[in-house]
Amino acid sequence: MSRREEILHASAQAIADVGVRGLRVSDVAARVGVATSLIYYHFTDRDTLVTAALDHVTRQALAFRRRPGAEPARTVERLLEQFTAEFVDDPEVVDHSRAWNELRASAVHEPALREAMAAASRAWTDDIAAAVREAQAAGNVAADVDADGVALQVAVFMEGLDSRWLTGELTTADAVRALRDVAIRLLRTPGS
Repeated sequence: MSRREEILHASAQAIADVGVRGLRVSDVAARVGVATSLIYYHFTDRDTLVTAALDHVTRQALAFRRRPGAEPARTVERLLEQFTAEFVDDPEVVDHSRAWNELRASAVHEPALREAMAAASRAWTDDIAAAVREAQAAGNVAADVDADGVALQVAVFMEGLDSRWLTGELTTADAVRALRDVAIRLLRTPGS
């Protein structure tokens, strides 16, 4: 992992632990074991660091969904596996979910973060839509299903579940079950 990636990883962890408002560049430097000036060498200011941390979390989440060895999303079952991959009791996945939720909430109050959050949301939704289209091309999801509409609904539902899961209102199994139920209703199979 490059030094820049170490800084981004530490920033995401710090955001998960103390939130965007509690994030201090000096604390990130301490987590990585470097001087604060090195953080500013890689990132112009705190806002740039926060935006880069959002991009890092987004890339990591997308990579986790497409992890090596995972089957392409050609069947409804594989789509459901991809959608529910976010809800696992893996500490790194939980930290990224916590950071994402904090970044989303902070974007409401920090205009500098809004554009980056909108881009991250689009990347996430576009990835879901591409997976739905892949299943459509394989003939496993009805051709008239609006992949972009399904992707938006699934992404929004996932974020709501994510918040309830992270606060302990839902167990991992409950979150997975709820997401599967909604996605199955949205992903009509040919002839249904």
